[in-house]
Amino acid sequence: MGTTSENVQQDLLDEIRALRAELDVVRNTQRGLSLRQQQQVVIKHAAWMHGLGLELESPSWKAVRQGYYTTVTPSHESQSGWVHFVIPTPVIVDGVRLKTDSARVRFSTGAAARITNFHVFDGETKIRDNNSLSMTGKMQYLIEPLPKDHEVLWGTAICVGVKFDGTGPEAYVQFIAAGIDFY
Repeated sequence: MGTTSENVQQDLLDEIRALRAELDVVRNTQRGLSLRQQQQVVIKHAAWMHGLGLELESPSWKAVRQGYYTTVTPSHESQSGWVHFVIPTPVIVDGVRLKTDSARVRFSTGAAARITNFHVFDGETKIRDNNSLSMTGKMQYLIEPLPKDHEVLWGTAICVGVKFDGTGPEAYVQFIAAGIDFY
């Protein structure tokens, strides 16, 4: 029999799991999924990439890796462009080809920067295309639903469009992480 400390720890872990399940129901309801649809979608794999590993499309931009994030700043030549996250992609798990559920990115911006686009690719196929964003602020968390019928065939990537207003001290984005949930 375990110690009292182990029992308390197990009880806390069980409570955390239950709260996470309740939070998932709330999030899925907000995304328009019925309870029946929610019961059918069980996340089998979540793949994330830390912000320290991002890739810049513009060679003139600067990326400084600092602790838990990468700070991206523009150049005088280019004040809008793309930042790419290559997501480690499980294609088949337990003999079943996975499908996409949602994609996410965690970031902070200065007052002179904003996230304007969010695209997700599976190989050469674009499976999410949101070009109507204007997100700014500290510790933002963008979640985009992905097509529920899309079976993953290749590797996945998240591409984030960024626009800067000049090159001053508030023209920066700090990327923390990006990821995709699969079921």
